[in-house]
Amino acid sequence: MLIFLFGGVILFIVLNQAVMKQMNVIIGEIHYDQKGAEWNAHSALHTALLHYKRNDFGFTGDVTFDDAENSRSGGFLTFDKDSGLPYSTNNLNESAPVSGWGKIVVPGHSVHLVGIGLSGRQVVAREVIAKFRDFPWSVASNGGIQGNDIEVASYQYAERFEPDLKDAKDGHIFSNSTSPEAISLSGNSVVTGDAWTRGDIVLQDASKVEGKEQQQQPDDRPLTLSKLAEDYRPDPAFTQGYGPSITEISGLYEANSSQSIGNLSFTDGFLFVDGDVDISGELSGKGALVATGNIKITGSVNTDTEDTLALVAGGDISIEGSGPELSYFKGLVLAEGSFRAKDVTLLGSVLSLKDGGTVVLERVRAVNAGDLTRMDLSFAVELKTSLDSVFGGRIGGGKEIAIRYGENFQSFKPSNYAGLVALAETMKQNDEYESELVVWDPVDGSYSTTPPGTLLRDFVKAQEGWDTYIEQVKTNTVEYREIFQLDFNKFLRNTDGFLDVYHRSQVLPDMDWESIFRP
Repeated sequence: MLIFLFGGVILFIVLNQAVMKQMNVIIGEIHYDQKGAEWNAHSALHTALLHYKRNDFGFTGDVTFDDAENSRSGGFLTFDKDSGLPYSTNNLNESAPVSGWGKIVVPGHSVHLVGIGLSGRQVVAREVIAKFRDFPWSVASNGGIQGNDIEVASYQYAERFEPDLKDAKDGHIFSNSTSPEAISLSGNSVVTGDAWTRGDIVLQDASKVEGKEQQQQPDDRPLTLSKLAEDYRPDPAFTQGYGPSITEISGLYEANSSQSIGNLSFTDGFLFVDGDVDISGELSGKGALVATGNIKITGSVNTDTEDTLALVAGGDISIEGSGPELSYFKGLVLAEGSFRAKDVTLLGSVLSLKDGGTVVLERVRAVNAGDLTRMDLSFAVELKTSLDSVFGGRIGGGKEIAIRYGENFQSFKPSNYAGLVALAETMKQNDEYESELVVWDPVDGSYSTTPPGTLLRDFVKAQEGWDTYIEQVKTNTVEYREIFQLDFNKFLRNTDGFLDVYHRSQVLPDMDWESIFRP
């Protein structure tokens, strides 16, 4: 009996060891397959990301590869929402967030890539959300940079800018020139950060570079742009003709010849000029000015803290102020030719694309801001259409069509588009009052809900348009139309041009994944 029991114990031990050995083999195979699947998923991601690093920002193609010797090994990536598979989402060219696979929020100017990897019986989905890194330079040029008595600095946020540059961070400049004087600084010029160039740096007088003097750059290819001035020409179906009497730009305007302009104010507006532009008056507001020729500004350059302007020229751009403590320009400056600035503070970034061109700065403060590297202009179609179709201006005696909300009045006219948008958002969050359309006298504050007969048609159209827009705002169904987009971050051509803001891996159920790779 004892021998029988002893033999049973020995048999149990042997069988147990055999089972454990087999389990270890299985666990090892699972681990090996999972690592292989993760690698294949990563390879699919990397293949797609290379398209964006090569400036193919609109890429939404499929990525498929497999192992000819192993029918259970491969990688896959798709942007097809209807495929029934985990899908990727390209939101690089949009400013608003969208929903991606797994209900993940894909921020504006980013891409959500979902790579699927297969190895053995293991299937892994690897995800990453990548966004453009912020454009790091205050001034960048394909040609040379000359500076006399300049200060180069930066802030993380434009709203933290101080006129005396208090608490400013390091600011950087970049020249793609190979000239012996690619960057030439004189007087009391100070670059608080780095100076990058493929050529040489010449420092005269008391000028200095407090950061690194980089005699190279991350990528030796010239800076390029997917949209040049001519490509911004708007669709005639959505534009209005511009004339000298127009001083406020809201929406899309186009001029078919060169323009000499006095004062010009933008309210989420875009003006395209086929020719040169010379501005001798005050330039202000939020908007974009694009000219196929040169842009010259010699008037009052003193943008408000809320103002942000973009200047794009097929030729040269020049800005002349009254001194860096008195004249400010906030926004983005892109010249396909050369750029010159004198006696002004530039808050934002400057980019010159001409290989043989130059950036010339004299008594200039060039201040980059991390949140001021792109501009997106769009408008709510219903509201903008309603404003453009209604008279909306003064109707005699200084009175205006307006929206009354409590004790607040907002003029119903194109130049007050931003004020009406803000009012709609207030009404969405707070239903304390009902809005009503009125005829308002902004001087004495009186108003009436009964319009004169000559204004009845416009009054009714304004009421209908406003009611429709408010309903869209409250139900999150507002239709927007993009009118202008400029993103300096797309100029980062080096391998560090993208920043991962989210990533994860997860094991997926084993299905007939072979049909994906060999349909």
